[in-house]
Amino acid sequence: MMRRNIPALAAALLLSTALGAPAANAISRAQILGTAEAYAAHIWSMLQQNLTASCDSGYTSAFTPGQAITGVAYKWGGFDSLAQYDTKLGQGYGAGSYPSDGVLSCVTGVDCSGFVSRTWGTSQKYGTATIHQVSHPVDIDTLVRGDALNDAGHHIVLWEEYAGDGAPIYYEANIPKVVHNTWSTWSYLAGFEPIRYDSVDAGVDPQDAPPPIIIRELPYHDARDTTSGAALWSSYSCAPATGEAGPEIVYLLQLDVPGTLTATVADGPGVDVDVHLLSAQDPAACVLRNDLTVGPTHVAAGLWVLVADSWSSASGVQYPGAYTLDVTFTADAGACAPNACGLVCGACGAGAVCEAGVCQAAGALEPCGEVSFEGECDGAALSYCSDAGLVSGVCSSGCCGWVAAGGYYDCFDAAACGTCADECAAGTHGCSQGNTHAWTCAAASGASACRTRAWTPCEGGCDPSTGACSAQACAPTCVGRACGPDGCGGICGTCAAGTSCDGGVCVAACAPACDGKVCGADGCGGSCGACAAGSGCVSGQCVAGCTADCAGKVCGDDGCGGSCGSCPGGGSCVAGACTATCVPSCGGQVCGPDGCGGQCGTCPGGDACVGGVCQSSCTASCAGKECGDDGCGGTCGGCASDWVCSVGQCVPPGPTTPTDPAATPGAPERRAHADALQSGGGCGGGGAPTPWALALLALVALAWRRASAGRLVDGTQTGR
Repeated sequence: MMRRNIPALAAALLLSTALGAPAANAISRAQILGTAEAYAAHIWSMLQQNLTASCDSGYTSAFTPGQAITGVAYKWGGFDSLAQYDTKLGQGYGAGSYPSDGVLSCVTGVDCSGFVSRTWGTSQKYGTATIHQVSHPVDIDTLVRGDALNDAGHHIVLWEEYAGDGAPIYYEANIPKVVHNTWSTWSYLAGFEPIRYDSVDAGVDPQDAPPPIIIRELPYHDARDTTSGAALWSSYSCAPATGEAGPEIVYLLQLDVPGTLTATVADGPGVDVDVHLLSAQDPAACVLRNDLTVGPTHVAAGLWVLVADSWSSASGVQYPGAYTLDVTFTADAGACAPNACGLVCGACGAGAVCEAGVCQAAGALEPCGEVSFEGECDGAALSYCSDAGLVSGVCSSGCCGWVAAGGYYDCFDAAACGTCADECAAGTHGCSQGNTHAWTCAAASGASACRTRAWTPCEGGCDPSTGACSAQACAPTCVGRACGPDGCGGICGTCAAGTSCDGGVCVAACAPACDGKVCGADGCGGSCGACAAGSGCVSGQCVAGCTADCAGKVCGDDGCGGSCGSCPGGGSCVAGACTATCVPSCGGQVCGPDGCGGQCGTCPGGDACVGGVCQSSCTASCAGKECGDDGCGGTCGGCASDWVCSVGQCVPPGPTTPTDPAATPGAPERRAHADALQSGGGCGGGGAPTPWALALLALVALAWRRASAGRLVDGTQTGR
């Protein structure tokens, strides 16, 4: 069963040198913008397991479980590719973090400079204070798509274009996620320096290379005209003698699992549009091409490129025009993807879990029977499950217990004997790493004030969304969806010819309308042109003496026929202000909040809703909380639109342009807290650490040496 998270365009693949830019190590502006759009349009499901983080008991994600979210989460210090992001969400990493959280290795996402580094295809993360190592300043009047605006030590954005009224349009990773910012103003970017990536391909006119179209759902149907594309590729390696000099339209398709792909084009009289399948955004990476259909052909998981290109004769005559594209895909039997079954689907049947893209028996992940990865202590005896199998022994110090920072049981130094850690600080229930065991919180007993976990092996695997053993059955859902996937491998419906499915809604293909217009909006989010200084755009014509007025407005009419901006995410403009439009999302839930203030359903009798599933014996608790989870899958309330929920309290979202941490070399997962301190302060800034930071570093280093230097069994460090 295929996970239908189609916008997950793996940035690691998009950005590798194998993408075949025209010059060695060069990247085209279309590739840069394609990657940026992939991050901003990425749809993912926020699960209960992504609310907390194993390396920091005080961490709580700003996102609400059960939500379907568009845009990769902002993570302080983050540099994850889209493939890494999806995988880590499936493994239970926290979703995004703020500067106040520090750099956490158990959280996934990107920050502002990590996002720009990914779009530029750099092999490492550059901070805003170090990105000059791979870029150079340019005049602001020469800005073109794929350049950046950088405020060293604070923030960076990826430039796209000017709006019809001259306002900036760009992509950015900002709290709480990556967005395509079409509502900004130049005052927001005051003090930013225009820069250009050193390895961008200079041979392509950026205005001739529109960003690739992202295939968001399968099966896919699209109707367009190649005359709106660019004529950049005139032949392909799979048929070098066939002329394709006419304009082309490029599509990006990310497949999370292997399977069989078919792509078909249809055109009319006087038009000849061919279809091509590429393994990268490069005509030299052509795999198949045909006049009408490529496939059915078996493809691996990863990024694939489809191109609808206009054929050209030997005499140079081109045949562009209107066409339709239909794409179908059937996943290999037993294939799956890392996330749970909700808006996206990759769930396996009863008794199986998803591991490395293949449904496997739950017991195959940890060959240690009753013992999980986290392990167990029996007096001074320690046992835990490693990749090599069961490890058991007696702690030479005589002390064995829970290591909160690591999220597992380990040997302690003798000096730490008698101390205890609350094993339930992260919640009241959950799943083990690998989802082979479930745990519940047991009350503190005896003289100890620390709660402990009770572990249960799960023959059918542990469902991360509920924290309980489950058969992981998938419940189709088409509530509010007229088309696209039902979350379980089926579809909710198909769209008529001339329309395509976008987020479960059939929408008409947009054709820019600039006939008779020299300025203003083109009806598809673009512009028909801009007017000279002192003139305003009125009904598509430049009129002298009209002064646009956007004071106090972020959207709507500027008084001269232009626009003060548009609203993101499907929001509507009311009196110059953006009003959000919320789309309920239940993603297979039978109860609990729908993300828009409503409910997906209620539970009968005294049952409680836990992770969208009705269960008994759960007591909701909102004591001292004004928002967030009630411990049983419900909510204790919501916050105002410009505030966020943090540890049960509504708090301001923090600075709108957080400084960006410097990149640090990767470290083992178990050194999360050390990573956070070694990352340095602001936005790639470097410099000497402050005295308080040095003192805190010393304290944490001491704690780390005691708690996490390695598992000591019979006096031998296991090196786990």
